Amino acid sequence: METQLTKRIPWYVIHKHIIPYTYHFQPKHLLMDIRSFNVDYSILNDMYHTHYTSSIMYHDLQSYCRNNYTLSTNEREQLQPHLTLDNPFTITSQMHLRRSRRIWGRLTPLHRTEFINKYILEEEDEMFI
Repeated sequence: METQLTKRIPWYVIHKHIIPYTYHFQPKHLLMDIRSFNVDYSILNDMYHTHYTSSIMYHDLQSYCRNNYTLSTNEREQLQPHLTLDNPFTITSQMHLRRSRRIWGRLTPLHRTEFINKYILEEEDEMFI
């Protein structure tokens, strides 16, 4: 199972640094974050692709990040490059999906749940009233 990369890396580095790292357990909060990302993103994706478009999903995420006061300054700085568009007239739906996924990945599980409650569940309640 050798690849070009593994052929270039010295044997010592692979056996003393890379392989031992693969046997370490990942922190529980990281594993929870990974699981919640997939589950929450599928909820988000299903809702927005059923009722709306990818550009609306992206703009809702933008709005949430800009108007959410529970995000720390550091979190806002990390999200900033994903919130601005170079040329909004040439953006495709694939680009909106990619950016939305990046923003979603930067949010904590708590913020993802808050977004779902605010933009999906409350919106759904208003649709059926």
